[in-house]
Amino acid sequence: MGLRLGAEDGALEHVSRCGVAEAGEPGGAGYWADMRTVAIVTLGKAFSVNVAIRSAQKVQRAGLYRIVRHPSYLGMELGFLAIGLWTRNWACLVWVFVLPTLAILYRIHVEEAALREAFGEEYADYSRVTKRLFPGVY
Repeated sequence: MGLRLGAEDGALEHVSRCGVAEAGEPGGAGYWADMRTVAIVTLGKAFSVNVAIRSAQKVQRAGLYRIVRHPSYLGMELGFLAIGLWTRNWACLVWVFVLPTLAILYRIHVEEAALREAFGEEYADYSRVTKRLFPGVY
């Protein structure tokens, strides 16, 4: 059905039907956490919380990395957006989505510089055919 939480005007139920409010529905925050987990598992030992290139690391093009270059961050972004929209509060949306997005965009900039330096033309080729964060957009 949908999340009601006692809302008489049906607004929260509508948000839930749109797949934003409940983690168990398509589009809910839980699915985006799963996306982040799959992206991290796909990288395996190449994943690091620090920007670092491992000696045996290669450009990852399998799985979610066929769709975007940073699927882990896409998962985070969509989760933050879902939470921000669920609150129905502009200040919270800014706090929960916009501010972390700025940090993520900076982190992507730093990571991409390291990847271009480490992999050169191979990463440049990958960058030309695969968007950074949002499929077909950016």
